[in-house]
Amino acid sequence: MSAAARVIEKFSPATGEKIADYHISTAEEVEAAVGRARAAFGAWSALSVKERLTRLQAVREVCVKDGEAIARRISLDTGKPYAEALMHEVIGIPLFLDHYDKLAPKVLGRHKERTPILFPGKTSYISYFPMGVVAVISPWNFPFRLSMAPIISALIAGN
Repeated sequence: MSAAARVIEKFSPATGEKIADYHISTAEEVEAAVGRARAAFGAWSALSVKERLTRLQAVREVCVKDGEAIARRISLDTGKPYAEALMHEVIGIPLFLDHYDKLAPKVLGRHKERTPILFPGKTSYISYFPMGVVAVISPWNFPFRLSMAPIISALIAGN
């Protein structure tokens, strides 16, 4: 692919057949996407962790409803067996959401901490706050799972 190319040609690693052409985003398109994310940040970060988790249940629904199609696409794109794509990539995402449903409200909640001896009579807390727009660059070997897990983590944290 040359620097001037506007598409990436995707070939099947199993058969060598061309699968598709994928558009390469321009710097302006990336900046526009980041701008939309920044515009959404205020409303999203204002939601409670529980509200964010509730809204992210849509991801679970997509994995259940379209999981087989997602796994077929992963298999086509990566050359890995369909069953591996389904079991190791797609099915893990609802389980990941289950894990966060149980732990995120406690982990991201305000925590009372021991106050250093230098501050007698004071109370110390740790509070977590969303940071803003997050970019995820994921590896190729588990493209769905290793991109969705940090995306979901960032969204639950309010980013």
